[in-house]
Amino acid sequence: MSRLLSGELFKIRKGLALPITLLVNIAYLVFYTAIVFFFVRFASDLISAEEVEAMDAMTGGINLFPEYGVQALSASLAVFFQVIAICAAVLAGIWICDDFDGGTIRNLLSVGVSRTKYYFTKMLCIFVISIIFAIITTLLFTGVITLFFSFGTTSISAVDLLMFFGGHLLTYLTYVSIFVMLAFLFRNVGATLGVGIAFAALLETILVMVLGMPFASSVSFLSNIFPYHNLMQFSQVFIGAASTTDYLIAAAVCGVTVVITTAIGLYTFNKRDVK
Repeated sequence: MSRLLSGELFKIRKGLALPITLLVNIAYLVFYTAIVFFFVRFASDLISAEEVEAMDAMTGGINLFPEYGVQALSASLAVFFQVIAICAAVLAGIWICDDFDGGTIRNLLSVGVSRTKYYFTKMLCIFVISIIFAIITTLLFTGVITLFFSFGTTSISAVDLLMFFGGHLLTYLTYVSIFVMLAFLFRNVGATLGVGIAFAALLETILVMVLGMPFASSVSFLSNIFPYHNLMQFSQVFIGAASTTDYLIAAAVCGVTVVITTAIGLYTFNKRDVK
């Protein structure tokens, strides 16, 4: 599997999927930094303390206004979570579907590479690249935002920090498993990108709106839907508000989602002919 993994990583460096995804990532970084600069420089005086407190309640204590003490690292991880998910969707859609169209998968299968090994290799590659994008984006945004604005600090233990990053990595893996499944289901770049990007960009927003309605609050299990519950609980670690039970539920939701989506993707891949 190591040879196949090395070959796939070499191949992706030579293709269009990686530079396209990197451009999407950088474009969002520049756009969001400009928005933050505008709000902090020109619009923060127009927002009352009460409104900021309301924003804190919605975002788990993460806001973008330095006079109220923002932790730059947690803010950068929170605001760029969706764009990393979108990058993973773009990467899976272009890279995997291109292998179907170009006959690469058929050639690999003909020389004895198993479908299961190929599937997990793609999944691992996209997961590793997503982590690299997340690290680069977080460091760039944290550096830029700290350079221009004065951020407060939040004390956090090594265990909580490990839980925070571990939770986010588990959520990235869940997104990757979903997008890889979509690529093997559709085998079409347009369909995979359309569904994947819509899922990454809109699902959290839709769930926040729906779960905020009165009828949803009376149905407790709805709050455990991925990714709403996961993002909330993993981010709450930074402000010491996450309970162990809720954190474990969030991790379990991610784990179950990874298992189910991977099983569906592998089953589809094994049952359908590769032309």
